[in-house]
Amino acid sequence: MEALETEGIATPGEVSALDSSARDTAVLYPNWNVLQQPTRSAARSKWSRRASNAWRRVLTGSLLRSRLLRTALKRAPLSSTSFARAVNAISSADLVLSSGGTYLVDHYNFRHRVQELELARVMGKPIYLWTQSAGPFKDARARALIERLTPQLDGIFFRDERSRAAWSSISALPSSESVAPDCVFGLHDGSAQVPLQRDADSPLALISVRSWGQGAEGGQLDFTAYRAAMRRIAVNLMSQGWRCVAVSTCQGVAGYNVDDANTARSIFDGLDVAIDSDFHTPDQLVQRIRSAQLVVATRMHLAILSLISQTPVIAIAYEPKSLELFRSLGRGDAVIEIEKTSENWADSLFVDGDVISHAAKLSLTELEALSERARIPARLIRDRLHARIG
Repeated sequence: MEALETEGIATPGEVSALDSSARDTAVLYPNWNVLQQPTRSAARSKWSRRASNAWRRVLTGSLLRSRLLRTALKRAPLSSTSFARAVNAISSADLVLSSGGTYLVDHYNFRHRVQELELARVMGKPIYLWTQSAGPFKDARARALIERLTPQLDGIFFRDERSRAAWSSISALPSSESVAPDCVFGLHDGSAQVPLQRDADSPLALISVRSWGQGAEGGQLDFTAYRAAMRRIAVNLMSQGWRCVAVSTCQGVAGYNVDDANTARSIFDGLDVAIDSDFHTPDQLVQRIRSAQLVVATRMHLAILSLISQTPVIAIAYEPKSLELFRSLGRGDAVIEIEKTSENWADSLFVDGDVISHAAKLSLTELEALSERARIPARLIRDRLHARIG
C-alpha cells in the first residue's frame, strides 16, 4: 500500500483492502478501509469457519453467473452485510490488485482466490498480481486453477524466474508480465538510513522461527532437527556474549491463525531468549532490526527487512522463495533449506569464531537498485490506471 501512495496511485481513503481477518487487521491499520474477503469467514470456531467459507464460495459462484444478484447486493438490507460490502467494493473499484505473496503454490488450495478474481473480471475490472512466488504446479488441482486464473489477468509480476517458468509451463503468460524484486524492497529509502549506535560489548541477535511440516522443495521435514538447530544457534550465540530475542513478522495479532511467538516459546523453552510477542508495523520492525548486529530469519520478509536495514542476515528457507531470493542476490551461501538444518549445521556457523561471516549484507548501491526495480510494477499499474480513468 505504501508503494501505491509513493507512486501516486492512491491515498489511504481511496483503497479498500480485502483481508481474511478484517476485524483484526482493521484495528492495526485504522487509516485503511479493511473489508472481509468475500470467500473467507471471520468466524473464530474452526467448524463455523469451514461451513461459512463453503457458503461464501457458493454465493460467490452464484454472483459470477447472475448480474441480477450482483445488483441486489447493492440494496438494503443486503448491502450492510460484510459479504456485500466486499463485493460492492470490488464493483466500484477502478483496479483490483492481488497482493504479493506465496499462495499460488501446490500445497495451498487457492480456489477461493481464483474465484474472487473471476468475480472481479466479470465486473470488468483490470486485475494485476503483485510480486508472486508461484509453482511448481506439479499438482493437478494447482495446474487447473492456474489455467482458470490466467485469462482473468491483465498483468502479473513474479519474484523470480523460477516462478515465471512454472507459470509459463502451464499456460501463456498475460501480455504484461515481468520479474521484479519483492515489493518490500520498495520500502528502502537511503535518505532515511541513520546509523545506529550498537552495543559491541553485548551484541543483539534477532531470531525468527516458525512451525512448518515440509521441506523447502516438498517432502517431509524433521521439525525436531530444525528445532534443535535453532536452539543450538541461540546457545552458541549466548555463550559468546550475545543477547537473543525471538521476533517475527507473524505474531502479536489477535485472531491470526499462526503466531510465531508460540513456536518460539516452545523452541527456546528454558533458555534466556527473550520473546518479543508484540505486533510491529514494517517501519517498527526495521527500527528493531537496525538495533541488532545479526538476524537469523526463517520468515522471508524478516530477511528482506534485514537486508533493507543493512543488518547481516542468515536465512532458513522453508519454501523456494528464500532460496531464489538469496541466490539472485549472489548471497546463496547465507541461506539453507529448512530440511538441511541440524545441530551440526548450527555449530558450523561458529567454527571460525565469526558467525557474521556466514551472513548476507547488501551495499547501499545494491539496495538502491533493488528498490528502484521493486517500484517498476507500481509505476506500470499507475500509468495503466491513469489511462483508464483519464
